[in-house]
Parts: sequence; structure tokens; C-alpha cells
Amino acid sequence: MRICIHKTTRRILELQSAATPGTLIRNALNAGFKETDIEEREVDRAGYDAARAEDPVVAAEAERIAVGELIQAKIREQAIAALIAEGKITADGKTVKGKS
Repeated sequence: MRICIHKTTRRILELQSAATPGTLIRNALNAGFKETDIEEREVDRAGYDAARAEDPVVAAEAERIAVGELIQAKIREQAIAALIAEGKITADGKTVKGKS
């Protein structure tokens, strides 16, 4: 597969699985990018994953997801603690009969 990267921002501009060399460069030039600021690479899955890891938008999205998961875990933890405190469930998660 081939990818085109904006050198300044490290953003992946395009990915094509069967592109011929130069296709992504032409597409980026047609989109208004300067030739000196774009790079086309042939990559395998590992190379693509490495380029995605450097893409700041992808990194920000991964961080946003991680923070969201931490918040959800904390909310779950607090809800379980409240149910245990109210005697509705036991510490091992079993429902207390007559308390649901």
C-alpha cells in the first residue's frame, strides 16, 4: 500500500492499497499541497501503523478514547460502591434478595 504524508504536520493525507508510484503525490498537488511538503511511501501494515502513531490527529483521538475509558471505569466503580453501600449487591457483585 502507499501513503502520502504532509511533512510539516505528519498527517496522513491519503492511503491507497493499489496505487502506482506518484499517484498520491499528484493527488496531493491537485489538492493544493506543495511538492516539497509531501512524501509518498510504500508501506506494509507495520509502516502504516508507525505513520499513524506519528499523526497528531490520530494520537489525540487515541488519548481522547483512553480518557473516556478511564472516566467510564471510574463511574462504574462509583456506581458499584453505591450499590454495595445501599446493600443492593454484595462485594462479589451478587444481587441481595429483595433489594433490587
